[in-house]
Amino acid sequence: AAVRPSLGIVMARMPRHTSQQPNDGPTIGEPLRHALAYAELGWQVFPVHWVVDGRCSCGNVCDSPGKHPIRELTPHGLKDATTEAATLQRWWAQHPQANVAIRTGAASGVWVLDVDVGGGKQGDIALESMTDQHGALPDTVQGFTGSGGLHYVFRYPVDGRAVRNRTNTPGQG
Repeated sequence: AAVRPSLGIVMARMPRHTSQQPNDGPTIGEPLRHALAYAELGWQVFPVHWVVDGRCSCGNVCDSPGKHPIRELTPHGLKDATTEAATLQRWWAQHPQANVAIRTGAASGVWVLDVDVGGGKQGDIALESMTDQHGALPDTVQGFTGSGGLHYVFRYPVDGRAVRNRTNTPGQG
């Protein structure tokens, strides 16, 4: 997908948009600090695998390297996400380099616009076309993805409107 709303998980590298460049990679301890910061916002988080030398830490050749749950810690995946600091500290004590995933949707009160650019995807071009046609996105929290794309984080609607999850759906552009 080039541009799509995401209701499952979002990979989180930074608490808010900064000048840090994509793929700087976390230092040990940094993922836990981010997980705790997100939890303080009410965002449910859980640990996911990380990439080592271009391969997923799970040891398998997988479709989502560095993006899928660590099953020994979260056997139910995103359904095990939490805001409980003690649980987060226990998880990251076992795997301090684990990436941080946020359960998006009504559970955390946020949804994410994922602008993909890796692997030939042109989400940045599709987003530019959409904003040219419909106007700029509102100011919001942003973070870089591992592939150099962006996540735009928005509050989940509380008025009953649904935000649908669409994957592998290139934006029109």
